[in-house]
Amino acid sequence: MHVKELIIYPIKSCSGIKVQEALVTKYGLALPSNPQIFDRRWMIVKNGRHLAQRVLPRMALIQISLIADNLCVRAPNMSDLHIPINSLPEEVMQCFCWDQPILGLRYDDNVSHWFRTFLEIDDKIDLVVFDDKNFQGRLV
Repeated sequence: MHVKELIIYPIKSCSGIKVQEALVTKYGLALPSNPQIFDRRWMIVKNGRHLAQRVLPRMALIQISLIADNLCVRAPNMSDLHIPINSLPEEVMQCFCWDQPILGLRYDDNVSHWFRTFLEIDDKIDLVVFDDKNFQGRLV
């Protein structure tokens, strides 16, 4: 087997980060420089249900990078959104990914507004992150 490239997708259904090497963790691939950045740790949800590119193709235009201790989220004609990695939100939210229940930590309305604006969605959507305490049942 030959691996052509490694890509870590921090936010489910958004563009990924190409890496030369990755850590293999119980949750999937992680950045060696910051193991807190791992595959699909963040997810955009509507009414607690994950959103995907096949329904919202604009999600593919959302670029993710790591700047210092922030996840930097970029999209055309939008200001950059910086999400602190070491400071997690406190509000717990019940979410579902493929009908599997999972608890996420919900970011504030400013983050939600950024995604709603770019994705052109009038309904309330949220960005959630998963931590070890609330990350149930998704082991690789």
